[in-house]
Amino acid sequence: MVNWKIKYEDLTDDQRKELVDAGILNGCGPQSWKGKGPNWLFRADCYMHDYNYAVGGTEADRRWADWGFYQAMIKDTHRLIWFRRPLAKINAWVFYTIVRIFGKKHFNYGMIRGS
Repeated sequence: MVNWKIKYEDLTDDQRKELVDAGILNGCGPQSWKGKGPNWLFRADCYMHDYNYAVGGTEADRRWADWGFYQAMIKDTHRLIWFRRPLAKINAWVFYTIVRIFGKKHFNYGMIRGS
């Protein structure tokens, strides 16, 4: 059972697996999307973002979730060899822009889960 009051990074591996199995954490892209997206680099960031959307809250919480997603993706680009970083950073910006534009209908607005 997941305690929705804790941050994503504090979840145990078993709790994360439970959320993946339940379809709450689906990686990069919407559940209905057949493409793989940038899972090879940003899977953990997408899981964190999925979790924050499931926890929900206000529009300010959604902005925070999206900006945290972008910051985490940028941080992950630093793991790449130098010449791959610019394209990865562009991908991060594109994904951030996509969730800002299309993510609203997937965010759990209202009372934050676990409150």
